[in-house]
Amino acid sequence: MLIILFLSQFLWAQDPHLEGVWRQPCLNQALRTEDFKGTSVTFTESYFADKVCGERLLDFTSLGAFAAKSGKIDFAFSQINITLHNIHYVDDYNDRQVCGISTWQVGKAENVTGKFCEIFGPGVGLQIPPQGQMRYGIYKIEEKRLYFGRLSLEHDSSSPEKRPQEFDERFFTRQN
Repeated sequence: MLIILFLSQFLWAQDPHLEGVWRQPCLNQALRTEDFKGTSVTFTESYFADKVCGERLLDFTSLGAFAAKSGKIDFAFSQINITLHNIHYVDDYNDRQVCGISTWQVGKAENVTGKFCEIFGPGVGLQIPPQGQMRYGIYKIEEKRLYFGRLSLEHDSSSPEKRPQEFDERFFTRQN
């Protein structure tokens, strides 16, 4: 219901320049992709075993709705999935019952929305956002590059007042 109310307020506010698939270059064994379609966005953060992003280990995929206008972008989570691509990770995740799940499989997305997960090892827990949680950001498109706001302790995107104020130097380029 929150997402419907959110979208009804902002359907008129979409920036058509965002439409499409945007990707960051491989950096620190990670690759990030944003896929904007209408009022929906899919953000995938993939982690790799090698520095050239060739051997995929796992993907975090956030699905949701967004509204963008005048350099501001607001996002509402609908679902967050983890997909494992390595049998050693599958065995470890099943043994530890990461996110309370013991049925991890290679290539199968598991819905972890709203769960507490020790993704990177015992004692390294992370609260996954629940459905409907909002994030508030900024963006700009310059010279065919898409930039988002840089997060900090003071500007963590958790409320409109905590919207980032500066841009991250890492950029996305359009893939299609």
